[in-house]
Amino acid sequence: MPRIIFLLLILFLTSCNNSLINLFKKGEYSKKKDVVEVPFTLENGLIIIPVTIEGETYRFLFDTGAPNVISTELSSKLTTKRKRSFRTSDSQGNQTILDYVSLPKIEIQGASFINMTAAVADLKKTDAIACLGIDGLIGANLMRKASWQIDNLNRVLRIAFDFEKLHLPEGSFVIPFSTEVTGTPVLHLKIGNTDIKKIQMDTGSVGFITTDMDSYKSVLMHETVLAKRSSYGVSSVGLFGTAVNDSIFQLGVQQITLGDLVLENQIVEFKQAKISLLGMAFLKNFLVTIDWSKNLLYLYPQREFHNSFVESFGISIMRAGNQMEVTMITSGSEADKQGLKLGDKVVRLNDIDLHNPTLDDYCRIIKLVRLLKVDHLELEIEKNGETHIVKLNRLPAIF
Repeated sequence: MPRIIFLLLILFLTSCNNSLINLFKKGEYSKKKDVVEVPFTLENGLIIIPVTIEGETYRFLFDTGAPNVISTELSSKLTTKRKRSFRTSDSQGNQTILDYVSLPKIEIQGASFINMTAAVADLKKTDAIACLGIDGLIGANLMRKASWQIDNLNRVLRIAFDFEKLHLPEGSFVIPFSTEVTGTPVLHLKIGNTDIKKIQMDTGSVGFITTDMDSYKSVLMHETVLAKRSSYGVSSVGLFGTAVNDSIFQLGVQQITLGDLVLENQIVEFKQAKISLLGMAFLKNFLVTIDWSKNLLYLYPQREFHNSFVESFGISIMRAGNQMEVTMITSGSEADKQGLKLGDKVVRLNDIDLHNPTLDDYCRIIKLVRLLKVDHLELEIEKNGETHIVKLNRLPAIF
């Protein structure tokens, strides 16, 4: 469901010592031609690209918010050398120990990256990530070895050793950035006059703009709020598991500013987040060009857009063991008014039988809702031995 598949695939490294920093600095780009073009698909709102390792091609998520990652299954097939193991936290604060390995060569449509570091992780641990069917992540520690352009209109990535070889349209907006240890770009956002000094550019998130509750309080106090909507429950998943139940607020604000880009009447989401994110719901509207050599991000509008979160039905559901449960409800929505509660068991959604839900069933639901294939949902809810039908319409725009 829409709010659940905020794939915040960001690895926070709890032991940022010199050896780890040096691991993420390793590797180089082997220049073969001025510009390499890589076709991509947009799946559940995220960029999937073909990546060749040891002569075989795999599906990788293009994720500026993470370092390189390969699945445990792929790691067992490849010739890798384990470098170190580190305790690692995902975007939800869930932790585990991951091995970090060296990959002798990663090829992306002829662009070769040599001796790159990658984490090894279970990419099937959470359903929303498993639905992507990916073998790994191309992360920022690889990307910063070159310059990149994301052409969302034509579904093409462009890779260049020399930034000047990329065509930059006149009128592109310029946004300076700093970087995390892994290379992830960190921007300065303003909501009206309220500073959000560290917001990560994350192509591994399907969201628009998400930030923390301190910023929420500041915006309510100092800015004009045009509209407000709130939800409660699980709003996102990370690499190692789901978030805890939380209140999520969406505010319609008069103005947001990134560098010299100013946008009017936009929606920002606030929750108990450890980080602030600029995700694909925002970035997909632009030609995105990233110059890691000068730490500059260029955005050129490819379409007009208005951010209104109209994909929401006011409810999210997830698999819990052998059943599907309601995991988030929007206040004042039809789901809320009809008495749905967190933990309610869903045994049917439209024509999908969920008495014994499979991963494929959950993946069908994500595509059904996220790709806006339907305007109405009909849920069959089982409670206290009885079933009843709940019909939901897509929520109207927040303003």
